[in-house]
Parts: sequence; structure tokens; C-alpha cells
Amino acid sequence: MHGITDCANPILVSRLGVLLLAGVVALAVSAAASATAKFLLERRGVLDLPNHRSLHERPIVRGGGIGVLCGIIAGLLTYRASWTTQLVALAGASVALGVIGFLDDLRGSLSALFRFAVLLGVGLFLAMVLLHPGRLSVLIAVPLVAVSTLWVAGYVNAFNFMDGINGLSCAQSVIAGTTFVAIGQRRHLELLAVGGVVLAAAALGFLPFNFPRARMFLGDVGSYGIGCFIAGLGLVAIRFNVPLEAVFAPTFVYVIDVGSTLVRRYRRGATLHEAHREHIFQLLVTGGWSHQQTTFVLSLWMIGASLLGLLTLEGSAVQRVIADLGILVLGIGYLVLPRLQRQRHRAGT
Repeated sequence: MHGITDCANPILVSRLGVLLLAGVVALAVSAAASATAKFLLERRGVLDLPNHRSLHERPIVRGGGIGVLCGIIAGLLTYRASWTTQLVALAGASVALGVIGFLDDLRGSLSALFRFAVLLGVGLFLAMVLLHPGRLSVLIAVPLVAVSTLWVAGYVNAFNFMDGINGLSCAQSVIAGTTFVAIGQRRHLELLAVGGVVLAAAALGFLPFNFPRARMFLGDVGSYGIGCFIAGLGLVAIRFNVPLEAVFAPTFVYVIDVGSTLVRRYRRGATLHEAHREHIFQLLVTGGWSHQQTTFVLSLWMIGASLLGLLTLEGSAVQRVIADLGILVLGIGYLVLPRLQRQRHRAGT
């Protein structure tokens, strides 16, 4: 027994060391590539101009998410042991969507219908590759693939919609990545662990360009590429029977914000794809909170939901019920945040 333990520990330490190296490479490449992208995009005049939907008052460089994608790919290349068919498919799909987003950042001429069709195609591709539905019965495989396809397309759109204030999408990426690392370590899922590490590290490399003061936006290249990577990691977790709460808790704030906003606009008869400032995070900023305050509060919500989701990994029915109730309470609390903010403002005046 001692011999086995003695042999296993160096291997474990070696794997953790390479995992850490992948994160360091992802962070360094992301930071360097983001700085280069800022210089080149600024010279080319690729700017996000303020409009009626914007929460910024001056033109800001967009398209910096290309640096994050470079960091993610560089980190994955460092950790060659993780290059399975599933990871190649996920990395390729994320880069492909990033390219589509980058073209839109440069030209701004891609129609919403075309982009959504591409998202559905990529979602279907990832569902087929990551979930192996051919091994399941038709009654299970068809709805699973359909829901997973919509999940990828829907979350990428949600990530794009929510990328509107300083630091928020970086916080989402860091928290989601860290959560996937925890799941991967707990369930011995190497693909999730390395994917989470490079995602979180690459987002941190971009963070100084976007928080506390925005000098550059992720743009569609970042929203599409990073959103796809997070959604795909979620499918990988589902493939290995990770509880749904643990999988989706990191994305909880984005999903509930976009979902509730679409429902409100639909009930009012508003055009769903039209630009607006009705998301909860936008209402909080227009209600008086700074970008930094709003990002901090939403990050606390994301962290709280993620920690509750991780409780379900232990397999205890009691812990799962506690986690579900906790996430429900957080959801209700998030929905009423703008109302609480208005009440506090009135009480203060």
C-alpha cells in the first residue's frame, strides 16, 4: 500500500503543477493578446459608440474578447493531456463562434437571424459530440439534444445581453471557471478542471482592461466565444451525471436576468430582440448604483448560488433540498433587487 501511495502522490503533484501552469499561461497570453488587440482595434477605429441602450458615455474599443480566447486556447495547449475529442470540439466551436462575433465587431452587418441560426448549429454540434446521444434511447436522446442545443444558443445570447457593465462578464467567467474546477476535482473530471482553470485565468488576464474603468469591451467575439465555452463545459458536466444544480448555478444570475426580462417584455408586447435598458443589472445602474457596486453585488449572488450548487455533489438528499431552497431564495431576492433599491432610495430622501 505504501508503494502505491508513494507512486501516486508525485503523479498527482505533477498533474496539479501542469494544471497551474496552464492557468498561468492562459492569464499571461490573455493579458498580452488583449493589450495587442486594444492597440490594433483602436487604430482601426473599432469602437462601441454610446446609444440609448448603453450605460457608457464615451466610445470604447470593442473586440477585446479575442485576447481571452487566445488565452484559453494557449492554456489548453499547455495541458496537452486534456486534448480529447470532446475538448477539441468545444475549443473549435468556441473559436468558430468567436470568429463570427469578431466579424460582427468589425463590420456590424450580420443579421440577428443569421447569428441565431449559427448558434443553433453550433449548439446541435456540441450536443451531439459532448453528450453521445447515440448511446441513449430515442425517447431520451431527442429531447436531450433539443434542450442542449437551445441551452447553448440561449446562454451565448444571454452572455451577450449581460455584457453591459464594467467587469460583470469577467466576474461571471471567473466564478463559473472556478466552480467547474471544483466540480472537476471533486468528481475526477480532468476536462472540467482544466477547462475551468484556463477560463478563469484568461478572464483575469482581460479584467484590468474592463474593470474598474472600462478601456475595452469583450465585444461579440468575447461574448460568443466565452459564452460557448461555458455552455459547453456545462454539457460536459451533464454527460458525467453532475447534478443540474451544480452545473447551472454559476450561470444562475445571467439566466434569471435575461429570462425575467424577456418575460416582462413579452407580456408588455415589446419587440424581444430590440435593444433596451430593462435588464435587472441595467435598472440597478440607472437606479443609482455604480458599475462597480452592481458588479460586486451580482458577483456575490453568483458566488452564493455556485456554493449552494456545489453542496449537491455530496449526494445527500437533505443537502440537495437545502441547496435548491437556497437557490430559489437567491432567485427571488435577485428579481426584487431593483424594487428594494428604489425603496431604500425613497427612504434615504
